[in-house]
Amino acid sequence: MFLTKDDLKLAYGVDIKIAQQFVDREVPIGNLYWKNRKIYLPGAPGYIFMPLFFDVLFRCGADKDLIISDGFFHLSESILNSAANLEHNKIDWYTHLDDVCSLIKPYVKQEELFYEIKKYLERSPLVKTANSRFGTDYPSLNRADTFLFLITSIPPGKFNADKAIKGWYALITYFLILDDFADIKEDLKNGE
Repeated sequence: MFLTKDDLKLAYGVDIKIAQQFVDREVPIGNLYWKNRKIYLPGAPGYIFMPLFFDVLFRCGADKDLIISDGFFHLSESILNSAANLEHNKIDWYTHLDDVCSLIKPYVKQEELFYEIKKYLERSPLVKTANSRFGTDYPSLNRADTFLFLITSIPPGKFNADKAIKGWYALITYFLILDDFADIKEDLKNGE
C-alpha cells in the first residue's frame, strides 16, 4: 500500500509539509530497516509511525524546518538502521544503545534529557519505574524507545519535551501492537 501526502493529512492529521517530506523521501541505501523496500513510506505500522511522530514533535513546539531537514531524517534513519540490526540479531541491546548514543551525541541540544533517556535504557528489564516518565509495564513495548533520543536534538525553547514523550507512548504502543499482530504467526513459530 502506498501512502500519499493527502492520505497522511486526511487519515492521520499530519501537517501537509511534513507528509510531503515523507512521501518524497528516497529509500536510504544500505539501511537494513528499509531492506528490499522500493518506497520510503509503505503502509506498514513500522513506517507509518514516523510521520505521525514527526507531526507530534511539531505540535509540541519543534521547528518544522528542523524536523523535516535532511539531517533530522538522517538521524532517525540511522537509529532505525541500528534497531533493524538488533531485530535481526546482528547486535545486542547494549551495542544498539551505544550505537544510537554515538550517533545522536554530536547533535544533542538537551544534555540532561539525553542522560535521563540513556539511564532509563540501560536498565534491565526495560520497564517503567514509579517516578519515570519513560517506558510502559511491558518490556516488548519499550523496545523502540531509543527513537526518543531524537527529541534531545531539538532545542528546548518552545519545545515541550514532556508532552512529546507522552505523545510517543500514546503513538508507539499502538503501532508496536499492530506490528506484532502482523508478525504473530512467524513469532509463534519461532517461539518469540
